[in-house]
Amino acid sequence: MDVFEKDGISLQGSVDGNALIPDSDGYVGKLSSGFVNIDIKIAEGHNVFCVVVDGKKNVNLKHDTACDAEVVEPGRHYRMKIQIKQGLTGIFHTEYPNNNMRLVEIFDDGRVKMWEASLVSQGGDFFLVIQEVYEFRCYDTGGVLCCPYFETEFRSWPQLILVLGRLFHSLGIDLPQWHGELPEADLLFEGLGQVTAGVLWFNVAQGIGAVQTRDGSARVHWSQITRNGSRLAYLVPGETVQFTAMRTPYQTKARKTSFSREVVGVRLI
Repeated sequence: MDVFEKDGISLQGSVDGNALIPDSDGYVGKLSSGFVNIDIKIAEGHNVFCVVVDGKKNVNLKHDTACDAEVVEPGRHYRMKIQIKQGLTGIFHTEYPNNNMRLVEIFDDGRVKMWEASLVSQGGDFFLVIQEVYEFRCYDTGGVLCCPYFETEFRSWPQLILVLGRLFHSLGIDLPQWHGELPEADLLFEGLGQVTAGVLWFNVAQGIGAVQTRDGSARVHWSQITRNGSRLAYLVPGETVQFTAMRTPYQTKARKTSFSREVVGVRLI
């Protein structure tokens, strides 16, 4: 998984016209309240597009600001203004889903990758991050695009499939025919110990993920992760971790979770 950079995609941030220079782990320093502009530039020859997703999972293509430039630049350019807020404890932070832009990368063989480019805050430290969140394949079924990965009961996303159909058509890509292939299998972990778990997924922009334990799936929050060599706390699907305890997740009316368990004290094995 690429966490900090992606070939063909340039992620930049600025405050009041001053550029944010990320370190190798994406770290850009401590920021205070106000707004940060994040700019994404897609190199010419890369079929990467920015999409906007609302609270009802409706998907629309984001405006390419390169079209507004007096001198037409190669590639595409997207911009988003992200607000930095101060919490009740005095710590500055950004809030999901308003801290990221989603990117869709189209391949000639029907594959699709989805990325999130985000300004992430962890304990007052800020990071510019690009993370791959999905990879799947699309097919042609009698002239209609289908995507088995997002046509299952738990992942149904017809709005995304509609937009992908438009993108493949506009690029003139002939999709492979559908032959009843099964959707990509979920990760399976065997032989887990009492305090070990397998990482199912982790979303850097949200700051949370899920792990598989002997007792079922459990949530993991960035604040409970120690990762040597990186100031950014994150996990990668497929990794095996060790945890010190399991607890009931803390919830408020404004911040709810469907998870009944949460692991703490998480380290890579």
